[in-house]
Amino acid sequence: MSADASTFYFRAGTPDGSVFAGQLSALSAEDALAQLKLRGFQPLRLDSKPIRQSWLDQEISLGGSRRLSHLECEAFCRELALLLRSGVTVSDAVAIMLPSLKPKSRLKAFVEAVRHGLRLGRSLSEAASTAGVTLPNDLVPVLRAGETSGSLPTALAMLAESYAEANRFARTYTSALAYPALLLCVSLLVLGLIAFFVAPSLTELFTSMERPVPLALAALSGTAGFISSNLVSLGVAMALVFVLIGAGSATGSVRRLTHQVLFGLPVIGSALRWSASRRFAATLRLYLASNVPMALALPNALTSAGFPAGPERTLTERVRAGGKLADSLRASGLLPAKLTHLIAMGESSGRLVEVLDAVVSEAKARFEQRMALTTALLAPALILIVGALIGLVIFSVFSALLDINELTF
Repeated sequence: MSADASTFYFRAGTPDGSVFAGQLSALSAEDALAQLKLRGFQPLRLDSKPIRQSWLDQEISLGGSRRLSHLECEAFCRELALLLRSGVTVSDAVAIMLPSLKPKSRLKAFVEAVRHGLRLGRSLSEAASTAGVTLPNDLVPVLRAGETSGSLPTALAMLAESYAEANRFARTYTSALAYPALLLCVSLLVLGLIAFFVAPSLTELFTSMERPVPLALAALSGTAGFISSNLVSLGVAMALVFVLIGAGSATGSVRRLTHQVLFGLPVIGSALRWSASRRFAATLRLYLASNVPMALALPNALTSAGFPAGPERTLTERVRAGGKLADSLRASGLLPAKLTHLIAMGESSGRLVEVLDAVVSEAKARFEQRMALTTALLAPALILIVGALIGLVIFSVFSALLDINELTF
């Protein structure tokens, strides 16, 4: 070992897809990366200090989530696209962005990590994927497609539009659900007051008169008694559930499960499917326009879209086995039938790249329509459900009071 050599700690991927950690001696960080690549490994992280492997330290942060929000990703992609279109290089553009970012924010930490990766000779997609921050599924594949096709500003602008769409979707639902959420909170408060103060008294009264207790009152009284008797145990259980959900969210399992459930819902799932179809078509077009083979472009496009994982694997295997894209999409059921028909026309005419432009436009228009429909239906539906629940409880209580009144007179 040379006197000038230093010890570097790393995490790297092997050709079979596994990840391992280790250390090596090198003259510089660039030398360490070169050694790893020479051995056939893909560097994921490199540091001069030992890399802590505990999931408690890495995946759950007391300072907040390590996942970039869609709003932060939109700001990053939009500003970087503007700088690149003005002729600035990627490394210079990232350096220009840093001073304008809020100190100690997640976005600034991410941009600093990306800048460090670029200085080590990585591409923008590699630097983003190894920045130590959880990113949306479509960010790295679309960046990679932009780099491969030589249209990185276009890819960044597409990502910015996608995240702006997601933010608009979230704002619309938040505003639509504000009143139902307030109504639900007030309803739960009323139910709690009835369960802990009114239901036990009425239950004792019915029992003393040897009359059957109404089902709603018995359920509320029993629930209140159970909570009062097991308050500490329930508190510990809820804390454990929150920890497990946090760990699952950090590893992606909870997010994947939530995504799969949402895709299965009748109205919301339709809107999400059109949005995912737009991302899929736009990303696939970027790859195919740069002459990337379909077998390599398809998995990245599916990853960026965020479809459920099961059909993705089957679809990729069908295409790699020589099947047509449209037939495979039709069998998987991932895309709406109209988009699958358009893709089939593009394949048969040899103009798939041009047709994917039409698919993107059609999916975006349909997504806007579904979002408006979902917003119009969701709030009234929740109000009716909450109103029916509260009405049932109040009806049961008043029926019980009327029964007591008949017994008295």
